[in-house]
Amino acid sequence: MDSLFKIVSSGDLEKLKENLNEININKLNITSVSLLQQALKDKQEKIALYLIEKGINVNNKDDAGFNSLHYIAVYENDLAIAKLCLANGADVNIKDNYGNNALWTAIFYARGNYAYVEFLLQNKADLNSVNKSGKTPLDLAYLFKFQGLIDLVSSFNN
Repeated sequence: MDSLFKIVSSGDLEKLKENLNEININKLNITSVSLLQQALKDKQEKIALYLIEKGINVNNKDDAGFNSLHYIAVYENDLAIAKLCLANGADVNIKDNYGNNALWTAIFYARGNYAYVEFLLQNKADLNSVNKSGKTPLDLAYLFKFQGLIDLVSSFNN
């Protein structure tokens, strides 16, 4: 693992500040994971916030096609990070390699906590975006049969 990625994983913000510059901020690892995505995966939220404030590419797609908003869904990161990502140009409807936007991923990983799903819907995530299997985030909500989730997504379905 590259030294910058090790620093991010360790959570050492001061060491990251010493080693980060405009040339290496958008460095990717072998699977096209960015420093921000690594921070989100490792739940290093202070590091993630710092990287976003420094201008890291919030729309980088890893080898699976996940951008930062997908990572926030999978690794259950704080909504403050999602808000900052959007404020810095994150595309709420970028699709992964299977055609799933971040909303689909958030519904899949919701585990009873729908705050991120609601946040994405409030920020214009496409509820009717069709993936490569012909399914939408709305279809997924109905598949899971969680009434609270169904009620939430249905309230945004125009």
